[in-house]
This record gives sequence, C-alpha cells and structure tokens, in this order.
Amino acid sequence: MESIKIQGIYFERKLMTAGVGATVQEKTDDLHYFVREHPDGNIRLEFLRGGKPSGVELEVISKEEFAKRFRSCSEHDCPLIQKTPEDKKKAKHNEIVKVADEHLKNKEYNSAEFEYGRALKLNEESVRANYGIGKVYIETGRIEEAKEIFKKISKIDALFEDENKHIFNEFGIDLRKQRMYDEAIGNYEKAISIDPKDENLLYNLGRAHKEKGEYKTAYEKVKKALELKPDFKEAQEYLEFLKTKK
Repeated sequence: MESIKIQGIYFERKLMTAGVGATVQEKTDDLHYFVREHPDGNIRLEFLRGGKPSGVELEVISKEEFAKRFRSCSEHDCPLIQKTPEDKKKAKHNEIVKVADEHLKNKEYNSAEFEYGRALKLNEESVRANYGIGKVYIETGRIEEAKEIFKKISKIDALFEDENKHIFNEFGIDLRKQRMYDEAIGNYEKAISIDPKDENLLYNLGRAHKEKGEYKTAYEKVKKALELKPDFKEAQEYLEFLKTKK
C-alpha cells in the first residue's frame, strides 16, 4: 500500500452571508477539515472535533479538486494548529502578500508597493514579495529598479523551489513585454531548471530569443518544446515561421 502523501488540517475559504433583508452582509470564512490522501489518489475530508479528526466523513474528492479548493494552514494564522514563532511569521508574510497581490491586480500600485514592502521586512528573500514589487516597478515604468529586483531574485537561496517556477515564468513574460530580453531569458531559464520538461516554458524562452533577434536559438528551443509535446499547435506554427528566419 502506498504511503499517505497529503494529511493534516486544511481550510477552504468561502463567501458566507449573514442576516436577512437590509441587514444581509457578506464575509469570507475559513472552513477547516482534516484531510487524508488515499492510495487511489482521492482525498477524504473529515469533520473536526475539538481541533482533531472526528472520523466522520464529509466527502471524497479528486486531488485536482482538492488543489483548487483547499489551502494549507501554514498559509494563514490558523488557531487549530500549534505554530512556532517562525511559522507565525511565515503565515503573516503570506497574508500580507495576498493583500498586496490584490492591490496589484486592481492596479493600486502605491498600496501594492507598500504591502510588498511590509512582507519583505518579514522575509527579505521572499521570491513572491520580490516578484510582486518588481512587477509594480515594471507597471509604473521604473525599469532600472525592476532590473535591480531581478538581480536580487537571482541570488536568493530558495530560488529553485518548485512553487517558484510559475513566478519566474510570469516575470519573464512581463520582462519580455518591456523588451528586457536578457532578463526575460534569465527568468525562463531559471523556471526551466526547476522543470526541464515544461514545454510552455521552452516555447516562451524561444519567443524571447526570437524577439532578441537570436533566431537559431529560438528555433532550437521551440523544437525542443515540440519534442516534449508534438501536438503543441502554437509551437508548430511558430517553428514554421522560424524556419524562414534561421
């Protein structure tokens, strides 16, 4: 029998309504459950009793649905699990970054920069917070400051953790749009070093090389993306274009 891979207290953030008529109010609430992964890969949700698993099953869901709905209690200041001071600091950092991300999404750049700054005071090597403030700099036209953030990120010890792959890819896209091709290429290469078999990363890297005028290298990267996924339509079309430019 396979060992259990996911087990512990997780929470689902839901929008709840309270009151009636004119007094109706909406608020978010974190609903906690004990979860465990079964050998077939499905996730069993159990109700909690006194902060501990009750053994009473709520439902069984797929791992994909679990990943969409649930988050680890390490991501917020959860009252149901014992935390070290370092755990609490990390949870506070994550909450601040989420607030900053929301400001950035709404193009509230001053507020986003302020919140990312708060997060960086808690963890100056946070890839998420550094990426966020770098994106603020790009969106507000502060390109030289964005370049400095890129240099800083490249020296962070936690650089190659799996969760950072998407951050490097997104940062690469932003940098490429600003015609900062060397920096974009550097970010794509870091993402690829985390996951060498991601065809989308190789395709994006190829596009950056093409826009820099390095057609031969672009062709090689896009061709490699197609080797990983032969039915990758965008890469097929792009490769045909690059054949005329080599």
